[in-house]
Amino acid sequence: MHYVKTVLLKAVIIAAVLLPILSLGYQYSFLATLLLTGVLTIVGFVAVDLFVLKMSSNWMATISDFGLAFLVVQVIGSFFYGEGMIAIGVSLVAATGIAIGEWFVHAYLNRTLAVN
Repeated sequence: MHYVKTVLLKAVIIAAVLLPILSLGYQYSFLATLLLTGVLTIVGFVAVDLFVLKMSSNWMATISDFGLAFLVVQVIGSFFYGEGMIAIGVSLVAATGIAIGEWFVHAYLNRTLAVN
């Protein structure tokens, strides 16, 4: 059950970062931003939270989330928005915001796993 809460928490944090930056700031489609949020949430949970976090530290998982967020926003975001590559600065800002939020998600997940 704590995995469901973690995935929902990740989705809320990622949406809270991406929606203001991409949809409000750069007028990208709201639906495309939600789809990007879903992709980033699922891929990040499986790749980083279930593997990297279990084998390393919160910091390593956060750095991994930063890299993943940057690549997903840059590559898949460009596909969703139907334009060329998204500006690198936009991807860096989004990845930084997501990484900050993910640090707290990892801390929550570590506490939850330690208790269970």
